[in-house]
Amino acid sequence: MIRSLTALLLFTAISVAADPQSAPKSHPDPVSKPPIAIPFTLKSPGFVTLVIEDAEGHRVRNLISETEFPVGNNVAYWDGFDDLELDTEAATHAIYHVPGKLVTPGVYKVRGLVRPKLDVIYEMTPYTEGNPPWHTEDSSSQWLTNHTAPGAVLFVPSGAAPAREGKPNSQGGQMLVGSYVAEGGSGLAWLDHEGKKLYGQMWLGGVWTGASHLARDTGDKPVAGVYAYAGAGWRGDKYNGNQPELRLHELVVTGKKATAPKDKRMGTGDDRPVLTPTFKIPQAPKGADNIELSGTKDKTR
Repeated sequence: MIRSLTALLLFTAISVAADPQSAPKSHPDPVSKPPIAIPFTLKSPGFVTLVIEDAEGHRVRNLISETEFPVGNNVAYWDGFDDLELDTEAATHAIYHVPGKLVTPGVYKVRGLVRPKLDVIYEMTPYTEGNPPWHTEDSSSQWLTNHTAPGAVLFVPSGAAPAREGKPNSQGGQMLVGSYVAEGGSGLAWLDHEGKKLYGQMWLGGVWTGASHLARDTGDKPVAGVYAYAGAGWRGDKYNGNQPELRLHELVVTGKKATAPKDKRMGTGDDRPVLTPTFKIPQAPKGADNIELSGTKDKTR
């Protein structure tokens, strides 16, 4: 939450004399403070911005910006120079240059702002039913992925998907939500009938991929112990030798779970590969617009 800026009760008038003895030197001693003191008082610690204006209200110097000061009496110092010839193109040549000039004799005013230290207060996270919305060791935390939006949704009727320990709503119907690419969050999420997250898994079948496609066999002879299928095609990367492949997995009931992978991002054994080894997608010859996926064989049991 960003608190509003509070104006300093500060319209200090300062005079710059024409007397050479009192005028600031062009090159003051870097150890000594500039000659013009600007006192101010803070009721609480804060970050202060001060500007110098001439008698007509024209700004001649941005003195300090977002500078932290303690509660009580404080002093800022001005050397009597302006910054009107500030190099606005400094970013293009990486040199910050302010060729200040001594202001003309007269009366100048100081205006200021002060703000407290910013507090970060968590209020809500939009578009999430994770509990909590941020990552914890509980896989029902956070929401979907941080790379792609959800692209597949599948309803699984009551009793088909595994019940999750400590999640009584998992006894009813569940919804699976799949997202294609994940570097964090859940590439595949299990939700209860109210949309509350029950469980999540980052990757299926390999690094980066969640589930871009979800399906369920509602035919007369579904494979025993399999309640859904999740798949994604991957272009390949350094983790699999840059080999494009089809990552097709079956989601299984508790009694059919596979051995839990060493990498927890691959889940706890809720999914098993349908194709072993993974189907390698032929790479298109150079100059070809696309390739045809052919030669896939059904896995029989």
